[in-house]
Amino acid sequence: MTSILQIDNINFSYEQKAALREVSLQVKKGDFLGLIGPNGGGKTTLIKLALGLLQPNKGSIQLFGQSVSSFKEWNKVSFVSQKANAFNKGFPATVFEVVAMGLTPKIGYFRRFSAKHRAAVKKAVAQVDMSDYLHENISSLSGGQQQRVFIARALVSQPELIILDEPTVGIDHANVKGFYELLQRLNSENGLTLVMITHDLAGIAHYASKLVYLDQQVQYEGSPEQFSLPESDLHILRGIHA
Repeated sequence: MTSILQIDNINFSYEQKAALREVSLQVKKGDFLGLIGPNGGGKTTLIKLALGLLQPNKGSIQLFGQSVSSFKEWNKVSFVSQKANAFNKGFPATVFEVVAMGLTPKIGYFRRFSAKHRAAVKKAVAQVDMSDYLHENISSLSGGQQQRVFIARALVSQPELIILDEPTVGIDHANVKGFYELLQRLNSENGLTLVMITHDLAGIAHYASKLVYLDQQVQYEGSPEQFSLPESDLHILRGIHA
């Protein structure tokens, strides 16, 4: 199966403090990978390296078979950050307008917004079951609904890989299951490759096809069903999630 993201023997330090040591992992086309681990374990650092925002001290990273340092086809990759930290709830924009922002890298800021682009926005909104809210102000939506809109914004440019950083933050417990089901549907029916950073071990284990436990080094890479760690490490995860 085609490799989407290949990370080989990565080392990275912030000044003299090691953040990642000899990290290797592979994300294949069609994977739904859950990236878990304690705070300070290097999850966000690894994603920044994968997106070319940081440079490793050692090792190599490839996206779609190309070195990330020379990778140009960024339309193939979308990133969804933590909604709670990245979104101003008073932002005066409709669902349509927010999703349309996802086309900016492809069409630029000043090009005419065509009927084709409008259709793409409506399709992305429909994919996340938010068509009834197309002209609603995003600040009037619940946390779960807002996060669906941000998924639509990532989808509208038709990426092949979506990376999500703690996307269930700010979503009430009752709606988290539906959000996971949405991601699983996009993965299985649309063939999207997903990488999701999360502390929600109980949730992600039911939906991901693969888990990676990262604590500066890869402690586990494999199926959710076979995942196990020493009780001391699981206690850390439970404490974070609580």
